[in-house]
Amino acid sequence: MVGIELPREERLPPGPLRDLVVALHELYRGAGRPGLRRIAKAIVGGDFPDTVSHESVSDMLNGKAVPRWSKLDCVVRQLATWNAPRLDPEQTAARFLPLWEAATGGAPAPAAQPALSTADTASLPAANRDAAVLRASHSLSRQRAEALRAAVENVRQASTDSALNPQPPSEGRTDDEWAQSRHALIAGRSRWREPTSDQQTAQVRHLRENQSSHPAISARSSRSDSPPSMRVGICVACNPLPAIQPTSTALRHSFLSFLSRQPMAGLVEDFTVTSDNTKWEKWGGHGRSNHEAVLTSADQQAAPVAWARLLLPEPRMSVGLRDSHSALFLLDIERRPWDVDGPLASPIPFLDWHTSFRKALECPSALAGFLAQDLGLDIPGKDPTVPEGLEEFHIGPRDLVASVGMWLTAPQAMTDLVDTSGYQHLPGSPASPQFAAFAITYSEGSEAADMAIDWMRQMCDYTLHLDDYDSSLSALGTNADPDHRHAREGLTGIHPFSLR
Repeated sequence: MVGIELPREERLPPGPLRDLVVALHELYRGAGRPGLRRIAKAIVGGDFPDTVSHESVSDMLNGKAVPRWSKLDCVVRQLATWNAPRLDPEQTAARFLPLWEAATGGAPAPAAQPALSTADTASLPAANRDAAVLRASHSLSRQRAEALRAAVENVRQASTDSALNPQPPSEGRTDDEWAQSRHALIAGRSRWREPTSDQQTAQVRHLRENQSSHPAISARSSRSDSPPSMRVGICVACNPLPAIQPTSTALRHSFLSFLSRQPMAGLVEDFTVTSDNTKWEKWGGHGRSNHEAVLTSADQQAAPVAWARLLLPEPRMSVGLRDSHSALFLLDIERRPWDVDGPLASPIPFLDWHTSFRKALECPSALAGFLAQDLGLDIPGKDPTVPEGLEEFHIGPRDLVASVGMWLTAPQAMTDLVDTSGYQHLPGSPASPQFAAFAITYSEGSEAADMAIDWMRQMCDYTLHLDDYDSSLSALGTNADPDHRHAREGLTGIHPFSLR
């Protein structure tokens, strides 16, 4: 079953409702796009405060109207339990609350406990206030609500003190996690670990549903009309973009230059076919903070080989899952054959994916360098607007310096992209057409090469369903060559990377 596709912007224009539907589709896809009747039946037979019909689930996924929270909450929690790997239902529902509230135009969420008053939260930034009020009204006990009121009062006083005596964030404590992660990111030595909740990668996950405005791409009716693709999404904590400098024109030129650097250029070269007249061109964008580019040839009507988007933070910005202390970047690459009119390009040997995964994990450091050196934006690695006592309700970066996500999509199955010759597939578990992996910076985490192996292991277990890959990954982990090219034929007998 193909499932329901995300409505295009002509049917569901950008705005709070679309933000909600995009997030729901990300969850729906992670659960394997289950049938609507299966979702409804599971909720009816489960331990939920409400029920839904399959028609209601369809309306939610198509964005026909803002659903009641009690019904959306059931769907979100059920899809979270079906995700691979499983997501925490409570944390996932908490992430959807501010999206739902924004889509309702500010109506409070239904609650059994007393909600906080407007006066209690007047001094909080919008994103923090929305999350705090909704979480409190939805699930906090009276005692915790009282504690939150006291914390808000502390915020009011802290905001006053900060305005009178501004202090730069301290970076001198070597035992501070955010400081260590920041320095490692800037130096290109970031370490990574799996996120402990999807909220830590919420901004990156939101990039999965970004669409290019190029007409050759937007004209496609469904994913089955698209070639196999690889998408990398990155979030890096940084200061907001100044109001004037650098100029918008300079920003666009800098962005094109950034896309031509390593490791971004290497990701493109390893994944698809380009020609001598293929180059990055400015395309679309909106204002100073939203910049898009396409990798295209002289034929402006043809679909670009790749496209990219840069979303820079602006003061007082809080839109959907974006905040004013994070820069977002995505790179989408289509797998093309040598013969444009020929069949799909041959799949890439399984072990060669280690190189692509490693390069994707090196992109955040490249982005941080671009933001700091080319654009002059500081990489604080910590959101100074988050007061002590309200960390639980914050949806921005806080101690998270950077996060990265990778998505692989194939029209039929992941074996269209990954050559698994020489490996045994688990009987009864066909390969999925999609793969997603995420990581966050952490000072005691894994190096990029080791994290890339973890991603490959996830791809084997949750997407390809391979049964005998362990020895190959173990040998790959002991290989000192960063590209691991020289050992691959000895490990599996698979030919080196090639495009045919």
